[in-house]
Amino acid sequence: MYTEKSMLGYFILFFVLGVISSVKMLYDYNKKGRLTLTGSIILLIWFCEHGIILDYSSYNSIYQHPDNMLLKVFGILLIVFGLGVMVLGMVNFGKFTRTMGTDTKKLITGGLYRFTRNPQYVGYGIAIIGFNIAWYTFLSVIVLITYFIMIYITILIEEKNLLRIYGKEFEEFCTKSPRFI
Repeated sequence: MYTEKSMLGYFILFFVLGVISSVKMLYDYNKKGRLTLTGSIILLIWFCEHGIILDYSSYNSIYQHPDNMLLKVFGILLIVFGLGVMVLGMVNFGKFTRTMGTDTKKLITGGLYRFTRNPQYVGYGIAIIGFNIAWYTFLSVIVLITYFIMIYITILIEEKNLLRIYGKEFEEFCTKSPRFI
């Protein structure tokens, strides 16, 4: 299904899309005051690339927990929990127009946002940690680390824009709700 050359291509594309996504977000927020449809699509493709690389790493796992099914089950439970957090965060966030910044009437501070300012990113990160527990590979660890680096950059860009939109209200929210957990 996957070849080493194709995975190298996916990994390069993953990094390139991450950089393009960050640059596009900065441009969109600075010039348009919101994320454009193109910026949203690039970010979505970046997440899809991330999934492809994780899928590949599970097929090539060197550590399948043959003697410890408990670790595999725990990892899978973390994946389910993390994806659940991500979906609930999306539900709390509301309409897609909020994602693109065209509906910014109110800062979302309830639901999962009381516990983290970024429930979707945190949930996905928990799922990736679970993936690493269930199907550990060197590649999956690299994917985990790159995810956290890229998401940290993305969050800093988004927070700068939220501060511009909501000002003092966002500053107060930052003191009540942590960036991650």
